[in-house]
This record gives sequence, C-alpha cells and structure tokens, in this order.
Amino acid sequence: MIELKRFKNERIDLKTLIQKEFEIAGFPESEAFVKNALKTGKLLILLDGLDEVPQNVLGEAIEHIKDFTDTFDKNRYITSCRTAFYKTYLKGFTDYEIASFDDLQIKKFISNWFRLEEDKLAGTAETLITLLFDKNNTATLELARTPLLLAFLCLTFDESQRFPSNKSSLYRRALLILLEKWAAEKRIHNDDIYQDLTPDVELEMLSEMAAMFFVQDKIFFFDAEIKQSIKTFIENSLNIRATQISKILEAIEVQQGILVQRAPEIFSFSHLTIQEYLTAHYYNSPTKVRELIEKHLFDNRWREVFLLLSGMSNADDFLILIVEFLIDFSKRNFIVNECIEWITTILPNTGQIETDAVKRVFLASLVLRYKRYDNHGYNSATRFESYADELMALLNPSFANSIKLKGNINPEEAVQLLRFLPTWNIKIEKVDNYTQEIKSVIPDRPFSQMLHGSRSKHQKKILRPFYTAIKIPNDLGFRKRNTYDPLLKYLEAYSLLVDCKVSALRVSKDVWDKIITSILNSQQTP
Repeated sequence: MIELKRFKNERIDLKTLIQKEFEIAGFPESEAFVKNALKTGKLLILLDGLDEVPQNVLGEAIEHIKDFTDTFDKNRYITSCRTAFYKTYLKGFTDYEIASFDDLQIKKFISNWFRLEEDKLAGTAETLITLLFDKNNTATLELARTPLLLAFLCLTFDESQRFPSNKSSLYRRALLILLEKWAAEKRIHNDDIYQDLTPDVELEMLSEMAAMFFVQDKIFFFDAEIKQSIKTFIENSLNIRATQISKILEAIEVQQGILVQRAPEIFSFSHLTIQEYLTAHYYNSPTKVRELIEKHLFDNRWREVFLLLSGMSNADDFLILIVEFLIDFSKRNFIVNECIEWITTILPNTGQIETDAVKRVFLASLVLRYKRYDNHGYNSATRFESYADELMALLNPSFANSIKLKGNINPEEAVQLLRFLPTWNIKIEKVDNYTQEIKSVIPDRPFSQMLHGSRSKHQKKILRPFYTAIKIPNDLGFRKRNTYDPLLKYLEAYSLLVDCKVSALRVSKDVWDKIITSILNSQQTP
C-alpha cells in the first residue's frame, strides 16, 4: 500500500516507493524482487488517497500513475479517492463508488465498538442501535452509513447518550470529548501556566493551526512548524510565556490522537476531515468568512470546509454572502454576464422560481454542451456540460433525468431541441428554415471514424443554425475552451450552495428563494 500524500515530500516514483515497502518488511534483494514481480504481474498495488496529493503536483502524479500502470499492466491496481474530488482522472481504470454501510453493517460496527464487558452489561450497543433506527432519527442514520461518521457517532454517544444534529455538530462533540478527556487526566495541567488552556481554548488553537496549514495546502507539516504555531497562540492569546511546547504536542498526539506522527519530525491531523472541520471552525466569524468566500469559493479543495461551516450555525447570512459574491462575479466576468443576458432575453419568467431556475441552468448547458473536454484534459470523461447537469440534478432530479442529451450533437437531436424549447414559450422564428438547414448537414463518414478536428467542424455546421435559432450570440457560443472557465466556476459554486443548504442546521424559506432566483438571473439581487 502506497499513501499518495507522500508525493508532498517524496519524489513521484512508485517503483522506488514499492521497493522501500519490501525493504522495510525485510525482503532480501528487494530491488530485484520488485523488478521481477512487477514484470511478471505478481503484485496487488493499493494507491491510497488521490485527493490528498498536493494540487501543484496532482497532474504530474496522475500522469506518472497512468504511465506506471501502462508499463506494468499485468499487475492489479486499486486507487482510492474522495468521490467529490474525483474527475475520472485515470483512464483505463474501472470506477467504483464505495457503497455506504447497510443496516446490518451499521449494527455490526456498533456491536464491535461497544464490546467491553461493562458495555455489554449496560446494553450500550443495543440502546444506540434502537435509537439510531428509530423513525425520528432518519437523518442521523444516514450520517451513520459513512464509517468515519459512525465512529464519531459512537464516540459522542458514549459520552452524551444522544445524537448530534448534523456533521458539524458531530465533529465538534467528538473533538471536545477528546479534548476534555485530556484535560481531565491533567497530563500537563499541573503546571500553573497551562491552567488557562481549556478544551475550548485548545479548540481555537488547533483551528488556527489547521487553517494556517490548509491555506498553505499542507497535509503534512514539520514538528517545528507545529511547535511554533502552539507557541505563538499561547503567547498571543493567553499572554503567557510558553516553555513546554513539546509536552503539549505530545499530549495532542498521544493522548488525544488529533495529530499523528507520520515519519520522524513529520505530522498530520489524524484524518483530513478533522483538519477541514477545524479550518471551518476558524473561519466561522463575520470578519473571516468574507475572506474565505473571496479567496476559496472556487477551489474544490475547500468544498468540505464550506459544507461544514454551513452546518455550524444559522446559515442564512453565510449563504447570502456567497450569493452576493456570485452576483458581483457574474457582472465582472464577460462570459457569465453574456450568458445571463442571453437567457434573460429569451426565457419568460413564470414566477415558479425553482422551475424557472432549472430552465435557466438547462439553457446555460446548451452553451457548454457539445464543447470539447474541460481543463482536466481531452481524455477526461468530464465535459463542460457536467457542471450544469450536476446543478440541475440538485435542483430538480426528475427534470434532470427527463432530459438526457448525448455528448455530441447530431441533426436529429438539434431538431428535437428546436421543437421542444417553444413549449417553454421561447420564441423561435422561422423554425422550419433552421430545422431544414440542420437536416441538410450530412457527414461524409460515420462520426466514430472522424478525427477530432473533423468532428469539431461537423458539429459546428449543426451548431451554427441551432445557435442562431435560439439567439445564442457568436461571442458566447463559439469561444476558446479556457474562456468558459468563469461560467464553469459559477455553476459549480451554485452546486456547492445547494449542498450547503442541505448541510445547514436551518435555512429560511426567504433566503432559499433568494438563492434560487439569483441563479443565472440578472433581474434578481439578494
């Protein structure tokens, strides 16, 4: 097993890393063994945590994995990655999404967790299982289907005998349990200068540390960096001179398990989720949240931070700040503003805010659809329209499922769309002329046999009359791929907004209505 986050500090060389693993395990002549094993296909190679590869070397790492697996293709490979992060990077791999725990697995996990004799006598596992499967705790049961969250749930239930309301509450309670247990054991609190380092204060210290490293895109950090962070916090926040930093670091690592030593002098948080939660906690203030939105809204690495932050308190103000930022962003970016103006011009407003929003997103997808692949590379399966399709699916799954368009336009599909769009009261003048022009586009060979350049030219012959019919301006419909990036970011940010609403403790109907009406709409302000 190779942890891919090691690419942060080590050269991207899988063969060397695999050999090191055998060398550490005491294999004689490990270099010759690995060389022969790779050549003859004797290895099962587990590549863990593609999402934890630093962004600045992600492309290089993906290309290296592709080359390596192609070179030694007789071996078996499994790589893991967070679902939300993955964009079909590894062509030739079969993609599987790990299923959530089913009911039986949840019950087995809980029974294994509470296996001590005192738990068996108290019936702790049975009590938790009964509560978890009560119809009033459906939302908590869904959290429990993720193994990490179920572990936190068991941890918090053992202390409070009740459930947290959402993921943010779950992480907070679990962390406070770890911190309070440490405080109760007084591992270092016999020193008077640390009497003020309460669990709540330590939570602030860890949050500041987590956010600092997260901003720097650091999953691993040297102990000297951690010690300096602890020292700075204690001296600035508690106004005391910190002298036993090593003891504090040892307690956080050994007794609490929040930090883990991965190699000599190298640490990380025990799980990336812990670092993300602490980072969200750090930004949970009126003065910092604007900075978070302005600097990190379009960075997919920060997605979980936004989701966790939305669940920490009443999310109304937080979500409205994001909407305001996106409205300003749309006005400052030509491609987004042009798309919104075009949609506003052709689509009548029915007053049914969710239906109208889905229609606007679908129209935006027509601008993005049939383009080449996005900036993950031509061989990627992710296309421009996937950003709009994802948002439509979140807003209205039944509508998204009812309209399935192909990746490449053909005359039949273009004509069907021109017949369909007038049902939304979109006026298409001389529709018969345009449909006739589109039908007259006949390829000189099957589409599958065309080169990429020929495919593009053929599609443009169909798209020009199609775009003209629905009044898509040329400077919107036919652009270089990278100029669509602001529109892709805009749509993905609104997908995040919808997910934040789901993660929130509460979002008022008024705020939700404002979010929906602001999507691709020049006539609405929050």
